[in-house]
Amino acid sequence: MQKITIIGRLGKDYEHRVLDGGSDLYSLNVGVSYGKEPNKKTSWYRVTTGFMSQNLLPYLTKGRKILAHGNLKAEKYVTGYGQTEISLNINLDYLQLLDSKSEQQETQPQPTNQRPAGAFTPPPVGAGGSDDDLPF
Repeated sequence: MQKITIIGRLGKDYEHRVLDGGSDLYSLNVGVSYGKEPNKKTSWYRVTTGFMSQNLLPYLTKGRKILAHGNLKAEKYVTGYGQTEISLNINLDYLQLLDSKSEQQETQPQPTNQRPAGAFTPPPVGAGGSDDDLPF
C-alpha cells in the first residue's frame, strides 16, 4: 500500500453520493501544481472517503487549499478519444484546511442570526429568577 500526502486546491465543491447499500461517499478533486511559468503543470487527484465531518463540509469549496493524506491508487482508463490516461485516486485518511486566516475570512460562510426550529435560546443575563425557582 502506498501512502501519499498532497497539498493542492479544490477544483470544485465537494461531491456527496449515497451508494446502493446506504453508505456515504464524499469526493474531492484536488489540483497540485508544480514547475515554474511558463512550464507550470497540474496533476489532478480524486480524493474519496466514506466519512466527512458535517462541520467541515461548508468549507470544502472550489479554490480552497487543503492537505490530504491517504492511500494512493492509480488506475488506467481509455478516454472517449481512444487515449489511455491514468486516474490518481486517494482513499482519504486525513484532511486539513490550509488557507490563511485572511483567505478563510473572505470565503467563510457568513453566520446568520436565525436559529433552527426548536433550538434552545438561553434567557438574557439578569432575566430574573433565583435559586428558589429551580426544580431540584
